[in-house]
Amino acid sequence: MPAHPARNVFYPQMTRLLGMAPPHFRDAPDNGKGKIIDGSRICNELGFEYQYPDPLVMPME
Repeated sequence: MPAHPARNVFYPQMTRLLGMAPPHFRDAPDNGKGKIIDGSRICNELGFEYQYPDPLVMPME
């Protein structure tokens, strides 16, 4: 199953890598739980393979 980092983890890390200012997030109305995307179904049913299963380590070109 591919990794799905929280936006408050992913975006600050990517902006640092790109030399940009980090974003500011408002408190989520759902107590910060957010939405979790399950990307395993496409892999299991169709044999799909993610080129970068972990967005935190994909190259920024």
